[in-house]
Amino acid sequence: MICIDGTKEERTIKMIELTTAAYFTLIGLSVLAGYALHGIVREIKKGEFFD
Repeated sequence: MICIDGTKEERTIKMIELTTAAYFTLIGLSVLAGYALHGIVREIKKGEFFD
C-alpha cells in the first residue's frame, strides 16, 4: 500500500507475456552470456586476462 496525499493507491506488478520467439531469444542470450563468463573465468584462472 502506498499513501499519496492521504489517498491509498495499490500498485501491482504486471507480468510480461512472452512469445515463443522471445523465450528462445532469452535462452540464446543466456547461453551466450554463460559462455562469455566461462571464458573470462578461464582466462583469469590462467592469469592472462589482465595482461
